[in-house]
Amino acid sequence: MGYSVPEIRRLLQLAGSESSQLAFHVHWSLWRREHQWHARQAHIQRRTRQLATTSVPEASLDLPTALSIAGLPSLTSAHWDQIAPLLPAEQTAGRPYRSQRQILNGMLWVMTTGTSWRQLPATFGPWQTTYYRFQRWKREGLWEHIRHILLA
Repeated sequence: MGYSVPEIRRLLQLAGSESSQLAFHVHWSLWRREHQWHARQAHIQRRTRQLATTSVPEASLDLPTALSIAGLPSLTSAHWDQIAPLLPAEQTAGRPYRSQRQILNGMLWVMTTGTSWRQLPATFGPWQTTYYRFQRWKREGLWEHIRHILLA
């Protein structure tokens, strides 16, 4: 088993020291490299199992039926007309901005189904975008306004 450049540097710095100290560092380097190899193999196996259970073609993905948790109704055109003026303006520079309505529907889907953000279907956009906007709107107090409009 070969040594990495940082390991060789550490061993060269110990060149003038006692042989027992050098032997200890050589043993420690070998042990650490073997431990890292085993950890990497376990990580690869774990990721392979996770991908095998979650890699379902998008077309065959059946969405669970939305439950009415916390009394949130679905987003109607009347609700959207009330909510749209409250939302921040869409950005024109940089990456294309996701539709506010699409993101809001994704938030409502997560709220009504009770699933995690990571299980958000791709039809609502990336889960990271939806989660980030939800957190930002909640922090700014906008989510409370949206909730009051939906529950009114």
